[in-house]
Amino acid sequence: MRRVGEQPVLKGSPGEDGWSLDRRDLDVICFVLNEKDDQDQPTPLARAVIELLERLESCGGNLHKMMNGQGLLRHNVETACFGQWVPSKNRGAYLELQPSPKADFRVTGGIRPELFAAELFHVGTLNPEWDKLAGPCKWKHCGKYFLLKGNRRTAYCSRRCCQLSAASRCRQKCLQREHADKLQRAEEAARRWRTARTKDDWKAFVSKQEPDITPKFLTRAVNKGELKTPTKGQKP
Repeated sequence: MRRVGEQPVLKGSPGEDGWSLDRRDLDVICFVLNEKDDQDQPTPLARAVIELLERLESCGGNLHKMMNGQGLLRHNVETACFGQWVPSKNRGAYLELQPSPKADFRVTGGIRPELFAAELFHVGTLNPEWDKLAGPCKWKHCGKYFLLKGNRRTAYCSRRCCQLSAASRCRQKCLQREHADKLQRAEEAARRWRTARTKDDWKAFVSKQEPDITPKFLTRAVNKGELKTPTKGQKP
């Protein structure tokens, strides 16, 4: 970030406040990325920006590689903004970042998502804190994009999401262990059923031997190939 009182290298005026090329711009981009429609799905503009970020991620963060050979995409990003030379009140000048008048952002009923996304991407990649943009959050019920508070990369937008994700993984492991234990006990009980003197079918027999194992559980296990249907009188 620039020091207080230092003339910006680039600044813009697409809106009332303009592009400041600091964390405020990234806040705007985060807001757009996290926009949802009435069905809680990303808006068309959010999807357009997300697609650009996913392309960059698939290239390992190599922007040159991402843009290589992408004629229309590269043209949209390159021409989204332009730098206008502006003299200052001292001996120097600066560049003012402005939306390109040649870029047709407007369509009937709103903004063309792919072109406005190109403007956001153009501004974002010029931002000295561009690497602070992270996401989506790995907590399955969150998925928000966020800005890093420090230099350490993290997969979660907050400590709470990190804790919830850890708790979810722990719970999932517990369920997997419980499931594996049920399968083992069911298999042992089914083995006993083969030679047991009983009129019950194997599912009813197993359920009586292991009350927490229901016939529905056994049916699902067989359908998934986790258990084999035993045959009466057959040795294990």
